[in-house]
Amino acid sequence: MTMNSCIIKCDHLEIGYGRGLVPPFDLVIEKADFLCIAGPNGSGKSTLIKTILGMIPAISGKVEFPSGRPVLGYVPQQKSISSDHPVTVFDTVMMGKYGTRFFAKITDSDRLEITGSLKIMGVEDLASKQFSSLSGGQKQRVLTARALVANPDVLILDEPAQGMDSKGEKSLFETIGRLNRESGTTVMLITHQTGSVSGIANKYLYIDDSGVRKEL
Repeated sequence: MTMNSCIIKCDHLEIGYGRGLVPPFDLVIEKADFLCIAGPNGSGKSTLIKTILGMIPAISGKVEFPSGRPVLGYVPQQKSISSDHPVTVFDTVMMGKYGTRFFAKITDSDRLEITGSLKIMGVEDLASKQFSSLSGGQKQRVLTARALVANPDVLILDEPAQGMDSKGEKSLFETIGRLNRESGTTVMLITHQTGSVSGIANKYLYIDDSGVRKEL
């Protein structure tokens, strides 16, 4: 591992909300890694990625970006996303570029990028549909496309296959794995189904109340 290849470095990091969930730990994520994060509910998996994203502060230790701060694309758990708003799939993905500035002037280049992200995730035919009308698996692919349209260096996904059947889960993980291999996008993925990323992920992290282990 060289400093040029290290994209995220956790140095004696302690995570939690007021109290540590696990003992302090070190973690190195290199460019083009596919890191699978597993562990029981409440163990700190989501807390870890939110700390890396800067959404919550570390209790102690630090998160560093040795090669400069990367562009981070985040796909939260679907249950945390409101689907009540009357927006199309295209507009949902557009938020990845413009946030909630719906009246921003969209360029032809942006339109191509949005369509390209939808195509990567296999949902370009849903562009004009209401996001709220989609199935759980379709919504997850659209939310991933929303993260991709920002051209992230690191794609962070929190249980992206939650609620999917085994076929949909396999297809989603294969798509993300292909993106990792072909584009060199670093991936951090939380899942309970580690078997689904066997042969796709190259690093594994297991978190429970006893600590953080680097391999399953």
